[in-house]
Amino acid sequence: MNQAFQDASFSDVLGDIKLEKNANYTLAGCSRSRSAMGMPATVFKADKEQMEQLKDQLRLLHLDILISIENAVNTARAAYEAVSATREARVFAEAALDAERKKMENGKSTSYFVLDFQRQLTEKRYTEISALAAYNVALSEL
Repeated sequence: MNQAFQDASFSDVLGDIKLEKNANYTLAGCSRSRSAMGMPATVFKADKEQMEQLKDQLRLLHLDILISIENAVNTARAAYEAVSATREARVFAEAALDAERKKMENGKSTSYFVLDFQRQLTEKRYTEISALAAYNVALSEL
């Protein structure tokens, strides 16, 4: 067939439809909904809402993780400061014990006071070890 004939007959048919000349014509077409891949709109909307809920849950989980990390870092920092403070206290207790021993050697103190300073030093050492253990636990939780 020739192209001019096809165009003419097609335009004639459209003209006939417009003028409603022949009532036997049937019009067929294809319509696409806005839903993805032909799903019904309600299913598509429900899936979209579920996706938004999952995104919100993911954001909340991300925030919870960040808060947990921040708390763990703060705990480790506080434990480190406690280790520093208890180490300083132990060093001072050692210095006090040495001073008391020298006083006892010079006859200006008694063994009672030296033993008391030894007890205090032992407590300071124990406190330092406990602080160090807490710091190591805090580091392991990071």
